[in-house]
Amino acid sequence: MLQGLRLSAAIAALSCALGLAPAAAQEKTYPAKPITLVIPFAPGGSVDAVVRTLKPHLDERLKQPIVVDYRGGAATTIGTGVVARAPADGYTIGVVVDAHTVNPSLYKDLTYNTFTDFAPVTLMGTMPLVVAVNASSEFDTLAKLVAVAKAKPKALAYGTVGTGSINHLAVELFSRAAGIELTHAPYRGGGPAVTDLLGGHIHLMLMSATLAKPQIDAGKFRALAVTSKERLPTLPNVPTVAESGYPGFEAFAWQGIVAPAKTPPAIVDRLQKETKAVLDLPEVRKQLGELGFVVAASTPAEFAAFIKSDAEHWAKVIETANVKPEN
Repeated sequence: MLQGLRLSAAIAALSCALGLAPAAAQEKTYPAKPITLVIPFAPGGSVDAVVRTLKPHLDERLKQPIVVDYRGGAATTIGTGVVARAPADGYTIGVVVDAHTVNPSLYKDLTYNTFTDFAPVTLMGTMPLVVAVNASSEFDTLAKLVAVAKAKPKALAYGTVGTGSINHLAVELFSRAAGIELTHAPYRGGGPAVTDLLGGHIHLMLMSATLAKPQIDAGKFRALAVTSKERLPTLPNVPTVAESGYPGFEAFAWQGIVAPAKTPPAIVDRLQKETKAVLDLPEVRKQLGELGFVVAASTPAEFAAFIKSDAEHWAKVIETANVKPEN
């Protein structure tokens, strides 16, 4: 009887070991084929620019090509959903951005769970925003803009790339810090909003440095402040919002990489290691810095904690400002 139990236990242990062997071997040989990287946007834009900067170096380090799959639409949920439903083998991964932590508070019918359907790989970095006005505007400091906004509630209009976007929520956050009321003018993208700011149809925008700097350099926009903790190297003469009288204020867009939940930890760690190594290259940091991108590579655990805290932060802003998704 005892001998039979021992034999059964031995067979079970052997079966388990044999079952784990292929998985362990797969992790050691990973990657053995091209890796698909899903970008939840159409080609072009800041995410595409960052990925294009990293891609040749990642291809070289992984010894397999990264194949970019653009799946834009529905506030990034289409592309992110593709990643959530992909096999957890490390061959389909995705870029997520600040919308990833905003969407759970805006949309109750997401096809995936932001917190349990993904294996966070790494935060790649942040993109602070620029408070920009038309160069012919009466406002040459943030203080002057706030003074007019207080004297004339809702008289000043700000443009965004849509309800619930980071530049929308960042303005809501600042409005509460400054005690002002502004009128929201949502657009279907950055291009139309910039056009209207150039035309004087709206008064201000909070936009990425990538979008703002060419217009600032051309003398068409004036930067009043940046939303980062420190001044941007690309705009060294522009004060931070915190310096302008709102200590502790910070808001930024961000980009990171996730894999499907249950992707083997060894594969997640390999992806994180190689991505961080590329982000640490001086030439890559220089290129990304010119895009207004601040490198902030993290461990998988740190990125998971960041996703949780960022979602909690924006959930409070959305509730307080009573932000509702567009139909």
